Amino acid sequence: MEKKNDLLLSVSQRPVLAQSLRFSLKILEMNNVDLQEFINDSLNDNPFLKENEANSVYRRFPIDTVANIAAPISSKDELFKQIAFFRFNEKQKEITLLLYEYVLEHKYLCGDFLRYLSKEKGISYSDLLDIIQKLQTVSPLGMFSFNLQDKIKNILEASGKYDAEHKTFVQHLPILFNSGLAAFKKHLNFDDLTLYRIICNLKNISLYDGIDNFSECLYRPVDITIEKRNSNCKVEIEEVQIPSVDRKLCCDCLKKIKSKQDEKYVKAKIADAELLIKSIHYRNSTLFRIVQEIAHRQNDFFMGNTTFLIPIEVKSISNSIMCHQSTVHRAIMNKTVATPYGIFDIKALMPKGIKSNGDVHIATDHSVKKYIQTLITNEPKDSPYSDSDIVYFLEGRGITISRRTVAKYRNDLDIANSNERLKDYSLTKI
Repeated sequence: MEKKNDLLLSVSQRPVLAQSLRFSLKILEMNNVDLQEFINDSLNDNPFLKENEANSVYRRFPIDTVANIAAPISSKDELFKQIAFFRFNEKQKEITLLLYEYVLEHKYLCGDFLRYLSKEKGISYSDLLDIIQKLQTVSPLGMFSFNLQDKIKNILEASGKYDAEHKTFVQHLPILFNSGLAAFKKHLNFDDLTLYRIICNLKNISLYDGIDNFSECLYRPVDITIEKRNSNCKVEIEEVQIPSVDRKLCCDCLKKIKSKQDEKYVKAKIADAELLIKSIHYRNSTLFRIVQEIAHRQNDFFMGNTTFLIPIEVKSISNSIMCHQSTVHRAIMNKTVATPYGIFDIKALMPKGIKSNGDVHIATDHSVKKYIQTLITNEPKDSPYSDSDIVYFLEGRGITISRRTVAKYRNDLDIANSNERLKDYSLTKI
């Protein structure tokens, strides 16, 4: 009987990352929030790490914390100093005090409480609303409101800033809370600069305690900033509180070691602490060099000399800072940058180029979308441009893209097709 040998041997090679390198890449991918949490856990786990007091205070972008868009409620005495100008009688002052105490406890007024107050104090509901309307003009603005939307509306009205854009912003706030910032921006159809200006207005007015939902939706932790400085941009890393190695404790422990097992444990913990600090510095320096290169290339955009970002490839960035493309991808992953025009994902500052005219990048998807939006805004209302028409107009500007791509960009902008736009125009003429 013939014996068959079915055993097959194969040899293959594959790269295996060292444990220290894997750890460094893990740190590189973290944004500031995740990194700070990881550092806090490491401080609790590793006895040879200690908080570095020199880094206890570090920079923050102006709109990234609730503290910057919140102000404390004024005292009762301060409130009654302001309402002295209203010449309230004793009953009105008593009602004001009850409203004040209710707001302190429940944040907002409610219809049930007002109906009860109207019946209990023998005052008509309309007169009660008149008192509330006057109280809404005292500082802090928006204190006597029925909900967050009403509060922001009252603040903007008292500040003389309740224009059409702010009114639209307030009306769509439920979408922000229920569906998030992306859906909110899509429904508003505001550009980022307009939205940023409105948020800054809200930040600068007197919003008091109780805007957690609002602040969480608008809050975006910043990893790095780009600021205008004369004719150039300056990049600053938003550093976390980097710990340090407790050298004194290390020396004391090494002197008192009695077994090889203890020595192995102590040296491993010291090595872990040193690796963490080294990895954080590597992460910060890599991120800084990448964003500095992006800021240099997009300098005209940030300085206001152009309205469009130029296309930037990851490969060109990696060649400029002399690192691997995968390192660039990891460094910008899930990280945000604060710019003079608002807070963006770093990837948003590296738009893809559209190849045209001999495979030369002459436009980005961002600039093409902007052009399509402008084209449709100024189109003849009784004869809207079709996607094919838009393709023709783009070809006239040296940009060759398919009709399907135009349709995709139009949908991204939440713009209906030409037939739907014609129907909407026809309805407005009826």
